[in-house]
Amino acid sequence: MENISKQILIKVTILVILIVAGVSIYFNYRGKSDSLSDSFVCPESYTSSQDQTNAVAKFISDYTKTSPNATVADMYAYRYHLLVSHSCAKTLANMLQNVTPLDQMLRLEAKDFGPQKIEFTKDTGVLSSYFVLNGQGLEKPDEELIFNFYLQDVWANGAVSAEHVAQVVADSYGQSNTSQVINKFTAPDTITKNPDFFIFSDVLYPNDGYGYLYITKISSLQNSVFSVTYSRKFTASAANLQGDINNWLLQDLKLNDGYSKQIDNIGVDTSWLTYLNKSTNTESDASDPEAKQRQDCYTNYTSSFKNRNDINDPLSYDKTNPPLYACLSKLKNPLGI
Repeated sequence: MENISKQILIKVTILVILIVAGVSIYFNYRGKSDSLSDSFVCPESYTSSQDQTNAVAKFISDYTKTSPNATVADMYAYRYHLLVSHSCAKTLANMLQNVTPLDQMLRLEAKDFGPQKIEFTKDTGVLSSYFVLNGQGLEKPDEELIFNFYLQDVWANGAVSAEHVAQVVADSYGQSNTSQVINKFTAPDTITKNPDFFIFSDVLYPNDGYGYLYITKISSLQNSVFSVTYSRKFTASAANLQGDINNWLLQDLKLNDGYSKQIDNIGVDTSWLTYLNKSTNTESDASDPEAKQRQDCYTNYTSSFKNRNDINDPLSYDKTNPPLYACLSKLKNPLGI
């Protein structure tokens, strides 16, 4: 009986220690995150661009102090969380109009898409950026935002036109029972006013009971082109699959803020051009004053690669190599984009 009582006492003591430790950790973390959240102000609330710039600088400084081991991706993700939790609707909408290589998350139709995954396919010369719904995997997500970039002298010799890319994309679907272009048209871009090319298409997998609808906008990006696609998965029997897709699209087109309308408000920031040139190795580092310091960081703090272009995802350095991240963070332009 005495041994049983001792065992119970030991278990209770351990439980109390764990609870106290857990509470301590919780309030320590909560204190850090709440202090940033409590002082956070939506960027659209500031009256001048200088105030916005100062606020961003202060946020970065405060975040690095409270989370010294965090990565650049962590910081962008946390800032996105603050924008959502503080209902910064104007800034979130602006992010959709000016998507950058550094954005981790995007907000569309009150849904979270991300984190961003960037891939360059040398065979096609296309760089792709993926934002899947709620962090789902790239394979068969329920919803997804896909950005494709067709760079001059990489995807094709010389300048690339949106019209040419649109024709190539439309032709890639063909017209069959399982792959088709439902509709395509041209309209002025709401942001740049240049002609945009829209393609509504679907690909069906009737034997597997699912299919995808793709709503695509193809737009000019100086002498290059980008496309943004909203994809949506449908699950139904082979007999009902096409009908379900058509019915959903018809209903969405009737909405003032449906996905088929929202796609027109999505754009990209011109920083992609520098990023694309760096990632596809088509631009000399002569125009980059910090190229030597950046190269030294990679040389001194990596063993598996010597150049940023050797990495499939140029942003991946900060996820696995804190010393490299610390070295690059001292530069004004750590990623060279």
